[in-house]
Amino acid sequence: MIKFKLAAISAVLMLTLMYSCDYEFIEPPYIEPPQGLSFSEDIIPIFDASCNTSGCHVQGHFAVDLTPENAFSSLFAKDMIDVATPTESRLYVKLNDGNGTHSSRSTAEQRAYILQWIEEGALDN
Repeated sequence: MIKFKLAAISAVLMLTLMYSCDYEFIEPPYIEPPQGLSFSEDIIPIFDASCNTSGCHVQGHFAVDLTPENAFSSLFAKDMIDVATPTESRLYVKLNDGNGTHSSRSTAEQRAYILQWIEEGALDN
């Protein structure tokens, strides 16, 4: 009987803890990207914010090196950019994969900036 009471109390405590700490991610407001985006001033900061600072996309780790000095050449060497059909660029598709691996590491605004940069010809400027 004591074991049953302890189990019941433990279950109630676990449920209380599970449901009392509910965090909601609030997406920042969407801002339309300006025309004439710069790779160095607009796109590299996006990569610096989450891709290469986490240690994932740095030289010698994953295939695409997104550090400032290597990002542009690495994106094109790995066929991540398709200026003919920007929405089919592997970079853009990965950022919108929906499984959380990459899409959770960027905001809708950042994805829009990257898409617009590709639509504008993916220039190294």
